[in-house]
Amino acid sequence: MKLLTVMLRVPYPANDGGSAVMLATLNALRGAGHDVVVAALNTDKHHSPPEELQRLSPIYTVDIDTSIRWTAALSNVLFSRLPYNVSRFLSEDFSKTLKNLVKAEAYDAILFEGTYTALYAPAVRAQTRAPLFLRAHNVENLIWRRMATAEKNVFKKWFFRHLSGRIKRFEAENLPFFDGVIAITENDEREFRRMGYGGETTVVPATANLERFSFQKPDAGSRKVGFLGSLDWAPNVEGLVWFVEKVWPWVRDRVRGVEFHVAGRNPSPGLAKRLSAPGVVFHGQVDDPVEYLRSFGVTVAPLWSGGGMRVKIVEQMALGKAVVATSVGAEGIDAQNGREIFIADAPVEFAERVLALLADGALVERMGLAAANFAASRFDERGLAGRFESFFARRVGELRRIS
Repeated sequence: MKLLTVMLRVPYPANDGGSAVMLATLNALRGAGHDVVVAALNTDKHHSPPEELQRLSPIYTVDIDTSIRWTAALSNVLFSRLPYNVSRFLSEDFSKTLKNLVKAEAYDAILFEGTYTALYAPAVRAQTRAPLFLRAHNVENLIWRRMATAEKNVFKKWFFRHLSGRIKRFEAENLPFFDGVIAITENDEREFRRMGYGGETTVVPATANLERFSFQKPDAGSRKVGFLGSLDWAPNVEGLVWFVEKVWPWVRDRVRGVEFHVAGRNPSPGLAKRLSAPGVVFHGQVDDPVEYLRSFGVTVAPLWSGGGMRVKIVEQMALGKAVVATSVGAEGIDAQNGREIFIADAPVEFAERVLALLADGALVERMGLAAANFAASRFDERGLAGRFESFFARRVGELRRIS
């Protein structure tokens, strides 16, 4: 089949969960023999030379500045129905690029990567009868609803609730443009149904290329705990602040010389100071995330908002890390608590899980090995590619017969 994929950023290098999912999907479709063309916004935040991706697929990009500006956010609240988060990705040039692509080529199907790409679904639908599919990385309104629940600042709580409501309306209004929705988790699929989507859906977990994430026996005597995640993503920052303020003092007071290492891309200028505490080592962006992770036996994923599924946790499990996560952090992974992962939500319980691992190198090794086997069997892109592609191809075939 001849396919067009619409993306909100160039997914190369795949140094965050969203990019890893998009690149894995692209590889799955190409690996199944489909001819794939990519149309992507190239944001200032994730700006990437598209030439790198040209080796895999033809790609058409449009540069865009998606910087957050509070004056623009206020204006959006007062004068627009479009959620501010979505409006930042609005580009007339990109809309023209998509229209020209679908006019010039007869595509068998068009895949939209991520819910915010639905911004362009009406314009594309007006130009083609090809079926449109949404690969939903998250239920976006759920992220902001959870952030509103956790937020203490009155103004921020109101803004997050307002934003969640707008995003939910945007999702509900645009879902009908799609002939099929591929969700990351069963919970996400249920949320789309609750919003009234009546088309075909399926669940295919986020896939990852796990070739680099080979199991390595951890250092049984290590007193280091690690975190890796995008430091410009609000749920990660929220979770880190909770961990450092509520959990870390329990751990630090009971283990002499213990260290908590924090790494990730695009940290805000004041984040290191905000996370400053005895024993906390702030790295910011690291050159090689895999090598960084190899220095830990224990990692944490203290998330309270977010949605979909955390690919970074899957990658850490594949490396053989013993991961301690909140229920939201572990959502969609379906690992067995106490076997492949530890799940805890109360600060003291979370600290106790970390302490148990720091005190028992054999437990770290057992859990790490179980986690690595689980990740390889459930999430490697080579195993999930067939599930994604079969739904895609079957649905296209059904729609052809109907038309």
